[in-house]
Amino acid sequence: MSESSSTPSPIFGSRSDDDNDLTEGLDLGFDGAEDLLRVWRQGLRPDPNLTVSEWADAHRWLGSRASAEPGRYRTARTPYLRAIMDALSPGHPAQRISFMKAAQVGATEAGNNWIGFVIHHAPGPMLAVLPTVEMAKRSSRGRLDPLIADMPTASTGSRRSATTARSRARIPAWRR
Repeated sequence: MSESSSTPSPIFGSRSDDDNDLTEGLDLGFDGAEDLLRVWRQGLRPDPNLTVSEWADAHRWLGSRASAEPGRYRTARTPYLRAIMDALSPGHPAQRISFMKAAQVGATEAGNNWIGFVIHHAPGPMLAVLPTVEMAKRSSRGRLDPLIADMPTASTGSRRSATTARSRARIPAWRR
């Protein structure tokens, strides 16, 4: 095996004493150039290494429609869900999670926290399967709409406007 002759490249977005290396040769004599560079550097930072429960504590808000206790979501209120939510985090080694539970213990909200985490950190297609189309529609209107509306990070427009009950509750043509 041959030895690599390439030199390591600098880590973009990192701060050093010589920040001019990143902007050398660029014409930055226009209004907003510093803002553009600042936002560019922020965009290159990796996402924080949060678990689903940490994300929920920091970003999740419960509205009066979804909760008897509206306000900031607190994992401390349901500590038995912390390990389950953390197992749904990308850094956890588990590939399959089974959850045997009683009724009304917060499992739906734990799942909604996971959905919110994914919307915030890795938006893309996600499939949730419910027993009936009516339950899917009810869940979409009663749980997912408030989750998205109450998330300050997801209510910025384009992603939200494209998210409809029909796109969330895909109904196969043979079931319509």
